[in-house]
Amino acid sequence: MKHLGTKAIITERLFLRKTIDSDVEPMFENWANDGRVTEYLT
Repeated sequence: MKHLGTKAIITERLFLRKTIDSDVEPMFENWANDGRVTEYLT
């Protein structure tokens, strides 16, 4: 199998793509600073 890299998945309700540098701040503001979300991360 030949690896083709990360491909975006786009549907009517969902947009998944590889993270980029400008995603850092929104990720932190939305969930990464919530202790309930990150409680079990090592």
